[in-house]
Amino acid sequence: MPKYGRGWQAVFLPLKKKNLVSHMVTQIILILAFFCKGMLSQQGLSFTLEVSRYVPVHRNGCVHIPCQFTYYSSWRETISAYWFKSHAVRVPGLLVATTNGRMMVEESAKNRFHFIGDPNQGNCSLIIMNAEAEDEGRYLLRIEGDVDVKYSYVASKGYTQPYISVIDQPWDVQITWTINSISHQEGTTGPIVAQEGDAVTLVCDANSNPDPNLNWIKGNHDIPMQGKEYVISQIKPEDAGEYQCQAKNQLGSASQTILVTVRYSPRNVTFSITRISRRDPTFSQGFPPEVAHGNKLMAQEGESLRILCQVDSNPPSSTHWIKPDGKTLKQANLLELTELTAEDEGAYVCRANNIIDSTQETFQLYVAYAPKLNEDPQRNATCWQQDNSFLCNCSFMAQPPPQVQWQVDGEIITEKKSKKNQKVTSLVQKNEVTSTLNWTGNLEVDHDIICIGHNFFGTYRMQLPFSALGASITTESYTGSPATVLISGLCGALLGVGFFMLGMFLLKFCKRKLSPKASCEEIVDPTNSGYPKANNNSLIYSNILPVGQRTPHVGQPKIPRQKNVKQEQIPKIPDLTTDKADEVHYAALEFKFKNSNISPPIAEEETVEYSAIRQK
Repeated sequence: MPKYGRGWQAVFLPLKKKNLVSHMVTQIILILAFFCKGMLSQQGLSFTLEVSRYVPVHRNGCVHIPCQFTYYSSWRETISAYWFKSHAVRVPGLLVATTNGRMMVEESAKNRFHFIGDPNQGNCSLIIMNAEAEDEGRYLLRIEGDVDVKYSYVASKGYTQPYISVIDQPWDVQITWTINSISHQEGTTGPIVAQEGDAVTLVCDANSNPDPNLNWIKGNHDIPMQGKEYVISQIKPEDAGEYQCQAKNQLGSASQTILVTVRYSPRNVTFSITRISRRDPTFSQGFPPEVAHGNKLMAQEGESLRILCQVDSNPPSSTHWIKPDGKTLKQANLLELTELTAEDEGAYVCRANNIIDSTQETFQLYVAYAPKLNEDPQRNATCWQQDNSFLCNCSFMAQPPPQVQWQVDGEIITEKKSKKNQKVTSLVQKNEVTSTLNWTGNLEVDHDIICIGHNFFGTYRMQLPFSALGASITTESYTGSPATVLISGLCGALLGVGFFMLGMFLLKFCKRKLSPKASCEEIVDPTNSGYPKANNNSLIYSNILPVGQRTPHVGQPKIPRQKNVKQEQIPKIPDLTTDKADEVHYAALEFKFKNSNISPPIAEEETVEYSAIRQK
């Protein structure tokens, strides 16, 4: 009789022969009834199991599961115990631990599940080491004897099947993704390459016990939406970046990151400007280093520029330039313009394309230069008389368009400073300005009229002297900064004075060479004069008067580029018919000896004699 078992025996009574058959039937019925009663008593009372219904264990941790059981056997036999993990396919399940050394346990349970109890003593205790997530589930105890005991403590019979729960912080976080576009794509690893406008779905899964809370992070910013799925219905370039799924429970957290890239067509074209050389450094102060689409770029005549076309696209774009004359440059994003002139003005186009699409952007280049005359001489300057007024026009070309002002006899006249008899109007057509002066006044005298066009880079002057006999035009221009203009003016003035002095010297020298030489005898005849002979140092004065009336000299009309010079006032000629006393005029005459061998007489004291000459 086993320690935890229960026995029974049958008693046979003596019977008569005639009742032998019926007696045997009765005995068999009694035996069967008693046997059934014993079986019911065995199931209900002799087979018991004491074990915890729920056993938690940390992943990679260790747990001890205490267990006691009872059984009934009519024979003394050796009992072997088995622990099985319940499995839906295999019955009773996967063998994880046993006291039967001839049985093989599951490979995943080797050296981790240990049966530490003695089943012959009713001990079914179990130890689990290095618990894994796969260890979680319900377990079944079964005993087998070496004679006839074979019993499973299943839940259907009312026995407890312990549930081992492997608890842990989240781990093994994975992100799966799908792209719904023309071609459906899906995967479990990154990076994700989507095209602008695609629908992208991210799904996050994590192993943990208890179940984790899942939330999404892009870069360093939390995404308000939580849950295992994150959907981007129409992805944009701004949606590109790193997406992180974070799983949390009370035991800890874990995360997984995936990179999302977005392919898109070229956009956001900008132009980066580098000025290689500058004629006037102050011109570009504060100028932005980048010029966006549609902006105007101003450069100075003579400068050199390096223009870089920058395009935002993925994958990167190839670019090329189209010049204002329609010529296409080589495949390059760098444009170099050297020694700029007005002919370089116009619209420059940068065209970019990649495998998705193409785009182009334009900037307008303006070349700044000082005022200058129009190529058509008829449009430069005109001046004519109308009734009691004169009308003058002048035209300048410049970039930026010049400001025009007039000077009439030194008085400055502009559109804003016009008077009743002085009116100025201007017409601007692109980089050409035409100004008109309508002046009402005295037309019987000459007028000095100057038209001045100026901008930051220089000044151009046109002089239109208006005379009663006609109008002529002279022009002069200068460019540069005010300091340069002042220095140039001083140098020009000094140079003009030098030329004037040289001219006066040459004129005086020529007059001396061309005047005829006369002898002393031809000038003074000592036999007739009655005056002593004068030597070369004698000075004789005379009041010789002009014979006839002198008229003012008008002279030839002024030619272009000749400044108007006021006529010198002519002295009034005395009237010879009046009775006023004659004025005495004196003249100094110097006589030189023709023959160089004759030496003049040496006078001890220089004498000056005077002679009054009157006209009869």
